[in-house]
Amino acid sequence: KKCAYVACHGLHPFFASQVLDMMEKSEHFVVLFDETLNEYLQKKQLDVHVRLWNNSEVTTRYVTSAFMGHSTADDLMKNLTKALASFPMSKIVQLSMDGPNVNWSLFHKFQQHMKNDFQVQCLDIGSCGLHTVHNAYKAGMHATGWPVDTYLSSLFSLFHDAPARREDFIRETGSSVFPLPFVSHRWIENVPVLKRALASHGST
Repeated sequence: KKCAYVACHGLHPFFASQVLDMMEKSEHFVVLFDETLNEYLQKKQLDVHVRLWNNSEVTTRYVTSAFMGHSTADDLMKNLTKALASFPMSKIVQLSMDGPNVNWSLFHKFQQHMKNDFQVQCLDIGSCGLHTVHNAYKAGMHATGWPVDTYLSSLFSLFHDAPARREDFIRETGSSVFPLPFVSHRWIENVPVLKRALASHGST
């Protein structure tokens, strides 16, 4: 219990101030929320995160959680705005959600709130912004005519569950860096896969 107290009341204010500092320095940021059942508490749990550009990379940080019985759009709106009250909300450019109708209702309420209080309109890129951006990136890659997805998948398969090939590769190159699995529906998250593929080429 003492450790929990220290973590909650001692460390949390420090990390919260770090997140606030990052948002103050960032030109814009995205708010992400996810609402699920907390089986232990038998309540709905609303987790709030922010995503922003920090130190030349995209950074995602946890903000807080709220616990509710009912989770209507009004309930979500109340808890979401409360969680963001101390942050520079005029810098919000998008509210990231995962599609259910109650989230659409929340989105429209949030849009109206941002317009009335901050003269800001958030980007509307569909019921799941992450999937929309992933698919846009995928379409762009296909438009180049380069079979990047096929190549990365094949590169991983070449050495996956193939100890003889791995041994030969290590012997010939002196490197034990092997390709990572490529995920076709998570294009933006395949950066490590691409970097590993380039590293594998560099070692030869």
